[in-house]
Amino acid sequence: MHSATWTEADARCRQYGARLCTRPELPVTLRSGCGHDSELVWVWNECEHSSGTEHRVAVRGDNTDDYSCDALSELHAVRCCADEVSGE
Repeated sequence: MHSATWTEADARCRQYGARLCTRPELPVTLRSGCGHDSELVWVWNECEHSSGTEHRVAVRGDNTDDYSCDALSELHAVRCCADEVSGE
């Protein structure tokens, strides 16, 4: 999914029994074939600042040092992580 709000991204991952990746986990999905390597991708992490509204982190798929702290309504790509390998 290339364009979703944080809430839509979270729901999409849960739909498939997964969750949004954390920022440290995101490199595991690099070159996975989903085409998000150069896009900002929503991750689970909250932003570390005080604001009147909730903000979450979006990280560039191929460089976790390149990130943005955005409102939940912004549109970014979606990558999901799972705690277990499926199909076993």
